[in-house]
Amino acid sequence: MAYATIRRGASEGIWSIDSEEGSSFFIPKQLAARLGYYENQQIDKTQYCQLKDVYVAMQVREKALSLLARREHSHRELTLKLLRRGFEKTIIETELNRLEKQGVLDDARYAATFVASRQARNPEGKPMLQARLAQKGIDREIINDVLHEWFDDNEQVGTALLTAIRKLSKSSSSTDQLVYKLRKKGFSASQIRMALEKENAALD
Repeated sequence: MAYATIRRGASEGIWSIDSEEGSSFFIPKQLAARLGYYENQQIDKTQYCQLKDVYVAMQVREKALSLLARREHSHRELTLKLLRRGFEKTIIETELNRLEKQGVLDDARYAATFVASRQARNPEGKPMLQARLAQKGIDREIINDVLHEWFDDNEQVGTALLTAIRKLSKSSSSTDQLVYKLRKKGFSASQIRMALEKENAALD
């Protein structure tokens, strides 16, 4: 006995999978045909479930691409967002792994973008950035590579520290308090000393 029937959808190139027992859904004709299905075909429950999985995978991919179009995401961050939307973890992982192979989703690129953005707005030292990236599920090796590259640029680090100094100076009543706040942000004593010397020299 047929569990569902494949019918022509209202839009060109779209088929409707209609079932009296399960939920109905739409799927691109080309995709279903590639799997061996045809219009007006009656299918059993196993075939219905196969097409439903394809449909859900399409939804996962489309939502992931929509989120990535707004900004870079880490694999874990995207997984959590898709889980909250009710998608199954196994399908999420399959689709995100596919996006990674295609270069659309990239934790290293996300980490580099995150660090650059963070350092431009609210500069921090390496330990703080390591913790933030780890919380976002970035692999330790990727974190180390990205931070090594960023902090290896002395001019870049100096600019970030000066930004932090000028920002924190407004709420600091003394140099000691300023240094304390900078240390809390993860900057080393030597980095702070060099930056303060440079800032003081610029003011003289």
